[in-house]
Amino acid sequence: MRRLWNRREEEHSADWPEPQPEFLTPLAARVRAAEGQSGTGRIRLAFAGVLALALLVAASAFGGVGYAARQAEQAVEAVTGPFSSDSSQGTVGQSAYVSNNDGYGGKDKCKNLKKKFKKLIKKHVRQWRALIADQRHERVTFPGPRGQNPAWHRLLAEQRAERLALKRKQRAERRELQKTIKKCKKGRR
Repeated sequence: MRRLWNRREEEHSADWPEPQPEFLTPLAARVRAAEGQSGTGRIRLAFAGVLALALLVAASAFGGVGYAARQAEQAVEAVTGPFSSDSSQGTVGQSAYVSNNDGYGGKDKCKNLKKKFKKLIKKHVRQWRALIADQRHERVTFPGPRGQNPAWHRLLAEQRAERLALKRKQRAERRELQKTIKKCKKGRR
């Protein structure tokens, strides 16, 4: 195999023309000039590394690293929160009143109610997004012309009414739970 490869190389290298001196002279000058700049590039890279390290030390001295980590965790939670499936939610009033002997005064009960409220908001966001996606799909797959078509306008009106009904229902659920939270806070005083 080597013989075949070397033979091909010998055949082709004999056919190649020699480069002209007008081409070689400026190319050699460029290569020589680039050799001197490699030291400058290393210095710049080292300076950037030292600067990054200094900024990291300064940020950690003032607690910026922990703050950045918390913000990153909160951002991930905000993105994944509405899409996480939680089957323990139930309805609004279902687990709002945990059996506690101290009435509305328990700290754990108020905390549970606040957690329940946060879960309810996430649930409402999921419902809202699902409704919007369904309605968008209906509009995209609408048969026939749009614009002046009465069926198109009827579809838009029905979708608007459906969105308003869901918004009213969700507001009522949130208000009911907020009232329960206020009663819990008053009972604790």
